[in-house]
Amino acid sequence: MKETFSTEENLYRQFIKGYKLAFSNKLVHFVLIPLIINISIFIGLSIFIYYKFSGYYNYFLTILPSWLSWLHYLLVPLFFLIILFIVSFFFSTIANWIASPFNGILAEKAEAILENKSIQPVSFQDIIKDIPRVASRELQKLKYFFPRFIIILITFFIPGFGQTLSPIILIIFNAWMMSIQYCDYSFDNHKINFKLMIKILKKHKFKSFLFGIVISFLSVIPIINLIIMPVAICSATVIWVENLKDNEILE
Repeated sequence: MKETFSTEENLYRQFIKGYKLAFSNKLVHFVLIPLIINISIFIGLSIFIYYKFSGYYNYFLTILPSWLSWLHYLLVPLFFLIILFIVSFFFSTIANWIASPFNGILAEKAEAILENKSIQPVSFQDIIKDIPRVASRELQKLKYFFPRFIIILITFFIPGFGQTLSPIILIIFNAWMMSIQYCDYSFDNHKINFKLMIKILKKHKFKSFLFGIVISFLSVIPIINLIIMPVAICSATVIWVENLKDNEILE
């Protein structure tokens, strides 16, 4: 009898499988470069954010009139949420931009292992050759992200709506972008265009959002956010092989 899983159980199994795969002996040397890039960018960005935003925050407190001091309790959580999202997304974006050729290779090798195929060696020339293609793909993601993010950001200034629904919309959108970011490597390796990839993920929107929410949550946890990139890539590759690769839209 075939074993069945709920969406949540299946995703949990796939995520654990991706985690084990990312740090397996067969893939560990493909993980090292993205991991080093991830850690280096996180440390640099954290130092930059600390010095920049602490200054802005202190300046904001000095110009806030005493009779508006109560706004401090309302705006600080809002600013914190926005900054946390921006830092989380841009940290992920910058790291993925720089590591994208290596991330694509990691997804390719993870897929080969999952399908019991031999892992072919990768030369430096292969990485250089793929840079224009993967850079173009990352640019497509940014073009998809920015207009939607700006619209969501504007809604924060709508009274009532901005304090209630906008944060929820932002969290959902962030989860959607995380799903796109990490699932896309397998699609790109198979030369599937960005619009078709979006269409397929929308067909599996619940699982896509659930995967993105898990990655978003783990991305803001110290220490874990340093290793989440290779784990997310391998988990997304498991999802690709088990759920998306044979999608009828591709046939």
